[in-house]
Amino acid sequence: MLEALEGGVDLLVEILVARRELAAKHVEEGKSDLVGAVCIGGMHVRLDVRGIVQQQIEHIAEKILRRRKERTMKRRTKLAGVLFTAVLTMSVAPALADKDADQDTVTGRLSGFQETPLTISSPGSGEFFATIRADETAIDYVLTYRDLSSAVLQAHIHFGRPAISGGIVLFLCTNLAPPAGVPTPQACPDAPATITGTLTAADVIPVPAQGIDPGAAGFAEMIEAIRAGAAYANVHTTVNPGGEIRSRLRVDEDDKR
Repeated sequence: MLEALEGGVDLLVEILVARRELAAKHVEEGKSDLVGAVCIGGMHVRLDVRGIVQQQIEHIAEKILRRRKERTMKRRTKLAGVLFTAVLTMSVAPALADKDADQDTVTGRLSGFQETPLTISSPGSGEFFATIRADETAIDYVLTYRDLSSAVLQAHIHFGRPAISGGIVLFLCTNLAPPAGVPTPQACPDAPATITGTLTAADVIPVPAQGIDPGAAGFAEMIEAIRAGAAYANVHTTVNPGGEIRSRLRVDEDDKR
């Protein structure tokens, strides 16, 4: 009902004003009849000027205006997140990209629709931006995420093609027990958030079942996988510990070798 009335707030206000004017006129003329008719918006509207009806109209109008205010606040919050991401992309991303003209640029847009083995319907989203240095000894990255269903547990780069789950090879952040044998990853901040970092051979977690070796060999294998579209970024949450938003990592066509 409120959805149907929302577009008619102006008409309700006109009716309310007309009712008050009619009530004042009736009092001035000494009329006992508290019902009258006026023409509003080309329509003949029968008005009952008793207080109970006025209270009902005011209550409905108040609820509609409150919902409008709530929606405006939500739109402003979402817009602020989008603007923040845009500013970040314009400032941090070019700074990374300018380090070396010969390096590869890696991008990804995370959503629940890319999750496996189950597709996730989530309001969450995110962006991944990285550069592979020309000497292939490091990957500098920026990860942004927002609107997730629950607290972030961890985020990684996995070895796996689209629509297939793969092993964790590189940690981006974690709020769980840190992985053994590699430098302790940074903590994952609450959403909305942006994290940055640098990955090297020291961060590689080998996945023998998939042929990913430790150290420099494994790092080179992951760079090759990223260039082939066989790696993805994944953000895991409390409600979706297997992953809530995910994206295939892509190298810009102009950077492919």
